[in-house]
This record gives sequence, structure tokens and C-alpha cells, in this order.
Amino acid sequence: MLIPSQNAEKALGAYRQAYSQKPTFSYEAEASALTTLSDKIFIANKNKEHSEALKIWKAAVDHHYEIAVEQFFNVLQFPGGWLVVCSDLDNEEECYQVRAVRKILMKKVC
Repeated sequence: MLIPSQNAEKALGAYRQAYSQKPTFSYEAEASALTTLSDKIFIANKNKEHSEALKIWKAAVDHHYEIAVEQFFNVLQFPGGWLVVCSDLDNEEECYQVRAVRKILMKKVC
């Protein structure tokens, strides 16, 4: 079994790999250069394919991001770790606010 820091490192690596695989778009013809209907249809289809590829890429990046944040929190929350749990565990509102602040700060770190 991996220790929390190894899990976090692995998850961050998966996130970086997914992020670096953003689909590129190589059909950047100007509208004035599109003279025929077939050119316009071709570019419209390529735009649609690229848009779909971007949606899939974004979903993968978001998925890996959530896993990386969760694993990073596991490192920070281990007993004696850098994050302290809520002072009053019975106060759900305080715990919710602490988690929200942590998540915002984690986005800035990652």
C-alpha cells in the first residue's frame, strides 16, 4: 500500500499528464479564404470535432484534478499533518467553511 504522499505524487502526475494532452486545432483558415461550400463544411466539421475533443479533455482534466486534490488533502490531514480539523466537530457549518477555504487554497496551490 502506498503512503499518502506517494498517492498524492502519483495523482498529481496523472493530472499533469492529462493537462498536457490538450487537443490542438490545426485548421485555422480565415473565413475570407473559405470560398467553396465544401471548404466551409469541412472546417465546420473540424470545429465540431475539436469542440468535442476539448469537452472530453476538460472532463478528464477535471477528474484527475479532483483526485489530486483529494490525495493532497490526505497528505495534509494525516495525524500530525499540516491541516488541523475543525475545532468543533459537531458544528457542521464551521467544518463546511473550513473545507471550502481549504479547497479554494488548494486550487491556488495546484
